[in-house]
Amino acid sequence: MKRIYATPHDFVRRMHDDRHRLKFDLSSTPMSFRPRAGWLVDSPGVDQHLFYFCMSGSILVRVRHILLSLRQGDGVWVSPDVPYRLESGSPDRTSVTRFRMTLHAAGSGRVALKTDFVISRNPLSIPSWLEVVRQESCVVTPVASHALRCALGGLLVSAFVSRADVPLEKSGERRLSLLQIRVLLEWLQSLPPDARPSSAELAVRLKLSRDYTNELCRATFGISAERWLIQQRIHAAAQRLAESALNVSEVAQEYGYSSLFFFSRQFRSVLGLSPREWLSRIHSQPES
Repeated sequence: MKRIYATPHDFVRRMHDDRHRLKFDLSSTPMSFRPRAGWLVDSPGVDQHLFYFCMSGSILVRVRHILLSLRQGDGVWVSPDVPYRLESGSPDRTSVTRFRMTLHAAGSGRVALKTDFVISRNPLSIPSWLEVVRQESCVVTPVASHALRCALGGLLVSAFVSRADVPLEKSGERRLSLLQIRVLLEWLQSLPPDARPSSAELAVRLKLSRDYTNELCRATFGISAERWLIQQRIHAAAQRLAESALNVSEVAQEYGYSSLFFFSRQFRSVLGLSPREWLSRIHSQPES
């Protein structure tokens, strides 16, 4: 069967594009488990897209010659037919969620990634989207439901397209610990939506210097502390758009943006879509 290769951004754009609608086939319901000691998956590749998410602990992943470390909130998306190997980095504390999926482009054949894999580092949104995928995968239907499309799109938009890959072998820097990340996320969630915390305030929360905090953020998230704060605010605003009846201007104002143009520009820089494009995909009707 003919195979088409696409980038994560292509997947997002085609999620609700009626001219190039992607068809989903979840070949396995998302399954959560705790790997036993010695857990090892060594595969020559399968004819499906593989999604593995580290819910706690750590996982070591080798895709071809590249070794990566997944920690809590991280995920990896492996393209069809790509060899991979997984093992638990801390078997006494690790839990994993995984599922498989086949993607078809109407009249064109199966769709695969242009790259061997994509790794995500976004602990905020993955659990909620995974739960929707889990629930919707139990419904037998010839086409993907609207909720399932939104959930898969959410995984792609809020996680996979927002972070560059950081191979373990090329990263010797010290990183933020899970406890430090949790402290930052809980702090952000305690603030009002229109708060505009600075990288200096973030450093105060960690009781570190501003320069060292920025260094740790770059090693952990691949972006500066200031950029990470913007990313978290835009993710929250995108979720608000998806879950409320507010329009783009109202959400922009709620999140402290006096300029709709500036909000839209930051939104696109983080998620690859304008707020209205994001909304149109969230509210698109499922294929009949």
